[in-house]
Amino acid sequence: MEHFNIKTQTNLENTNQNKHDNTIDNSISTDFQYIDYNKEKFNSYSMSKYKNDIILLGLKNTWDNICYYLINNTNTNTFFNTTDIAELYEIGLSLEDKTQKKANGQYHTPLDVANVMSNWFFNLEGFNICDVACGTGNLILSYFDLIGTDKAVKQIKEGRIYLYEIDSTALNICKTLLIIKFGTEIVKNIHFVECDFLNDNIKLPNNCKVISNPPYKTLDNIPPTWAETDIAITTKELYSIFMEKIISQSNSSVIITPCSFIGSSKFYELRKFMNNYGGFVVSFDNVPGNIFNGKKHGTFNTNNANSVRASITVVENIKNEKGFSFSPLIRFKNKERNLLLNNEILKNFVYEKKQFVSEKNPMYFKCDKR
Repeated sequence: MEHFNIKTQTNLENTNQNKHDNTIDNSISTDFQYIDYNKEKFNSYSMSKYKNDIILLGLKNTWDNICYYLINNTNTNTFFNTTDIAELYEIGLSLEDKTQKKANGQYHTPLDVANVMSNWFFNLEGFNICDVACGTGNLILSYFDLIGTDKAVKQIKEGRIYLYEIDSTALNICKTLLIIKFGTEIVKNIHFVECDFLNDNIKLPNNCKVISNPPYKTLDNIPPTWAETDIAITTKELYSIFMEKIISQSNSSVIITPCSFIGSSKFYELRKFMNNYGGFVVSFDNVPGNIFNGKKHGTFNTNNANSVRASITVVENIKNEKGFSFSPLIRFKNKERNLLLNNEILKNFVYEKKQFVSEKNPMYFKCDKR
């Protein structure tokens, strides 16, 4: 039986590359171990069969089998063509361990939100392309769809694509989807970095821009391998520590997070840090509709909806323009979602005045553009 091989960069000392190249140094082969693989089963696969496999085989073995099937069968079951792979993986997480998704703070990025983020990302400055906490790949795949196959292949061959993820199964799914789209030989040029991104040895490449949906979780302690910054110590929020590292090491970025950093007192150090950068923030309420589609697979809270109020922060870093401008908290109905999630419409909500914080004015104020 043929095994799917691809290189995964794991050497921490070699993740800070000063120039791009077409190889992935100090890498190891990652082999999917296929348990109970049966092509006919996957030809008639369904949600009930998927859930049964998760229970019987476990999440990793189930996805090893699925990825092998997807790579080696061009005419796949329509179940995989019509199902959001990221959401399918999220369902599997909740089935295998109802505490794991909450513990990891994982929210997958809906495709329509990924498209909005990619449109802003496309116009930002930066030679190298980084997706931090890439998960199953919705953001980088959306970006590639936006720029088109020819430009995507060119950027990949030039060694400009860096994908960071701590979850090995999610990263393997991301690899699989990219291989289906571009082929194994092309994808071998992508830097897949399986790592704890916040480890102080992990550095973004020079001259890069970042797109990211980092995990959302409150921490009890800061691991000794992380930089003990004022933001890490005072917030103990995973997403704010990701924001600090991404913003400080990149030319520009688009990051979706909870909107609590805008006004909560414990995020003052993050807001003060952001005084040195520039861009805009668009924020969304969580009722009646919410930006993560209201899908919650058995975790986080007792209701049926994902309750996060979210913000998309676009760090532009235009020369001589510092500070951030803000939208009000945008409230929308689910039936309005398709109309709302348009970059031009969303940007029109943003008040032009740039905001800075200080001890006297420690919080960003929510703007109501009239």
